[in-house]
Amino acid sequence: MLRKRILALACLLVMVTCLLSAASFAQPVDVKFAYPWGSGDRLAIATDLVEDFNREHPNIRVEIIHPSGSLDEWLAINVVAGTAPDVFIHRPGYTLPYADQLVDMGAFLRRQGTYAEVFDDMVPGVIESYTAPGGKIIGLPMNTTLASINYFNKDRFAEGGVADPHEGWTWEDLEIIGRKLVRFNSAGVQTQWGATALTPRNFMLEVAVLGNGARWVSDDGRIFLPDVPETREAMQWAVELFRQNGGLFLVGPAEDRQLGLSTFIAGNVGIHIDGSYRLPALAEGDFDLRVAPPLFGPKRSVTRGANHAMVVFQSTPEREQAAATFVAWMAEPPQTARYNLVWGNFNARLSANLHPNFAPALEGLEREFLQYIPYFEPIVNAPYEQAQDIWHGYVNQVADGLMPVESAILSAKREIQPLFDEYYARR
Repeated sequence: MLRKRILALACLLVMVTCLLSAASFAQPVDVKFAYPWGSGDRLAIATDLVEDFNREHPNIRVEIIHPSGSLDEWLAINVVAGTAPDVFIHRPGYTLPYADQLVDMGAFLRRQGTYAEVFDDMVPGVIESYTAPGGKIIGLPMNTTLASINYFNKDRFAEGGVADPHEGWTWEDLEIIGRKLVRFNSAGVQTQWGATALTPRNFMLEVAVLGNGARWVSDDGRIFLPDVPETREAMQWAVELFRQNGGLFLVGPAEDRQLGLSTFIAGNVGIHIDGSYRLPALAEGDFDLRVAPPLFGPKRSVTRGANHAMVVFQSTPEREQAAATFVAWMAEPPQTARYNLVWGNFNARLSANLHPNFAPALEGLEREFLQYIPYFEPIVNAPYEQAQDIWHGYVNQVADGLMPVESAILSAKREIQPLFDEYYARR
């Protein structure tokens, strides 16, 4: 008798849940989508996607709202006041601190029966950037940065009689190739460089450290690790490379993030190391743009990054369901491909990178980009993202000869580790 009552009660609960679910969409549910970018093509694509979603889902009305002022402050004030948006999109540093107030998107996809379909299609490791301590998946990644992509100007290679970079090439090969591409005019002024990068000191040094077998943080994400032998060795190698430059690398002021990019686009650099998001700008150059294989050897290429993910703040069951439905729809390959075509970022969903909506972004270089996937290293926590500017400041001082490697490592450790301690104390 008791067993029958329990079964009857269970059936009644299921019926009530279904009725509530149906009732929740009997009338349109309003969803506020906080989108921090309020102008240009980036706003236009978000607006177009929201309009398409609303057409396809008449019982859900998504409205874009624009945060004002400091994004950190705006989000914190609204979370505390209980007026957080239903959906928010940004990097993990903005969202992980609010993990307790966010809907578990992994649980939502399991209920929808699409968990494996979505996460098996993600760039390996990218979901770690949006996984809170304890395993809660707080958002669905829309894109990621494949950093350290080795772009090269095939025209300059051909003019210099230099063969294209081969699979398995090393940093030593890059130095040899790059020096063959250096040019000076009759007045002795350098007019062409072998290689450059976006913020070359920071970018290439991070490649060196990660490619040398070091990791920036411990496996549990709690300890910042600049003070390990692999990092020391890689930093010394990178510093010596810059100091013995000989015109190989175009290294501008630390604050000039555009010098390498603009000089490569102008056709005056052979190799440019940059992120996948930079492809639309690089494709503007009047030359045959190609993508070389990843670098190998002691300092192999490592791609890294974590960009936008969409999160759902906890509210009422109806709004959570409606908001999560919108986020899941946005993360489907056709939509994410459209979104990232405008942003120029690599899609977090692997299949979206091969979708026709994204084809114009890769300029026919799909195979070349996909070979970098196995070397992806995710940013796995909020403190590391927050610590990057501090770390880069010390890197610049070392590169400029203002601070020894060991002093920079110890100073960075003292300044950055408290950020990790504070973050995990709050958790």
